[in-house]
Amino acid sequence: MKNKRQNTHKYKIGDWIKRLTSYNKHRKYFLLEIIGVNDTLYNLRYRSGKLDNKSITYVEDETYWELATEQELIDAGIKEKPFTIDDFKTFDKVLCRCKGEYWGIEFFERYDDGKYYCLSCRADYCIPYNDETKHLIGTDDDCSDKYKTW
Repeated sequence: MKNKRQNTHKYKIGDWIKRLTSYNKHRKYFLLEIIGVNDTLYNLRYRSGKLDNKSITYVEDETYWELATEQELIDAGIKEKPFTIDDFKTFDKVLCRCKGEYWGIEFFERYDDGKYYCLSCRADYCIPYNDETKHLIGTDDDCSDKYKTW
């Protein structure tokens, strides 16, 4: 019985990697999509920000590459920064609601003891008001996971 070939690479499909260079002025990030038939090759798609150039790069020597950090991908515009409670500022326009109630528009005041305090109410849930969330006003629909801080 023949032994199956083992993947000996330090990266896996779905990893974002960057090329190590002496200059980092125009850093490019690559999404590993396919591990080639030849064990020494990777098939990658180049991305810089939201631009997808759909080019293929082959990596023969892994020593010149490393995993991109989450913060690098956020800074490059490839991934979105996760929303946190600290992103709320006093007087920000928000949608808020209590359990079993509907979303309403308010101005954020503060977060304290697990509750969101707004200009005229105290709420269990609070999300930013923007073009992605404005359709929730007057509904009890669930919001996108990226805005959930609870």
